[in-house]
Amino acid sequence: MKKLSKKRQWWKLVVPLGFLLLAQATAMAQSSPGQIKNLSVELWPEYDQPQTLVIYHVELTPTTLPAQLTFRLPGYLERMHVVAMERDDGLVEVSPDAIQLRHEGDHLLLTFSTPVPKVQFEYYDPVVMKQEGQKRQLNFDFIAAYETEKATFQVQEPAGAENFAMTPAASASFTGRDGLKYNSIEVVGLAANETFNLTATYTRASDELSAQLIGGTNANAEHAADLAVIAEPPPNQNLTLGYTLIGIGVAVLLGVAGYWGWSKRKISAKVARPGPRPNKRKAAAKPAGKVTPQPQSIPPTGSFCYRCGAGLREDSNFCHVCGAERRKE
Repeated sequence: MKKLSKKRQWWKLVVPLGFLLLAQATAMAQSSPGQIKNLSVELWPEYDQPQTLVIYHVELTPTTLPAQLTFRLPGYLERMHVVAMERDDGLVEVSPDAIQLRHEGDHLLLTFSTPVPKVQFEYYDPVVMKQEGQKRQLNFDFIAAYETEKATFQVQEPAGAENFAMTPAASASFTGRDGLKYNSIEVVGLAANETFNLTATYTRASDELSAQLIGGTNANAEHAADLAVIAEPPPNQNLTLGYTLIGIGVAVLLGVAGYWGWSKRKISAKVARPGPRPNKRKAAAKPAGKVTPQPQSIPPTGSFCYRCGAGLREDSNFCHVCGAERRKE
């Protein structure tokens, strides 16, 4: 029994390993962050292209990492400009193989995974701004992908813009280092799938781009080649690895449980082995508590009392029952 117990000591190491694999796999296979801590959406019309540059800055709560994100964008988009993660040393682009872009109904779904809390993605929108002569009107419709604690929507006024107005009205305005004015609206507590509409109008006498007029370049718009939409998205490697680890963890725990149950039954059978069965025939022939009467010795002939018939002892001259004198033979 001691030898068997020593052989079973290995499960003390294997069980924690199985639970560790399951914990890591669950984290890696996480499909949604659940909540966004901070979201910033910037709209830069007529900056370095006639189209409007849209920039998303997303900050997740650290407890949701790693996370797989899916954002619902306008369905008329044909490509993304850049998808990146924000690290201490700057932006790090997400590999195109790890990005999924696919059309679903009237929307374009952007899906990618991130191990860090801050991400950024950009695209050029050819439809969001309408132009009629010198008049411009910007209509931006936003759909919250997740519950969001705080969202900020910011519109950059193009160089030379006049009569700028926003609806809802801007809650804050400032002039950036590039000399352009920025107007922002802050929204607290957006629910998942909640919509927000922003409208901006202004007039502009020139069609020349802001970047050309201020003599600067947009660092956010100078990353890499645009990412085209593909018909079938590639498999997500993070999720695949996560599900693989889940399978391994479950297999390890099931193996340990099976071996533990088998060894327990084996020990129980060895300890509680029954002894030899009693002989029923012998027990029936001689039942407990029953005493077999012993045969009495028969006195010799003439050793009986002539009066009462009681047996007389050999050395007795009188009957010990009735007292009659013993007859002489």
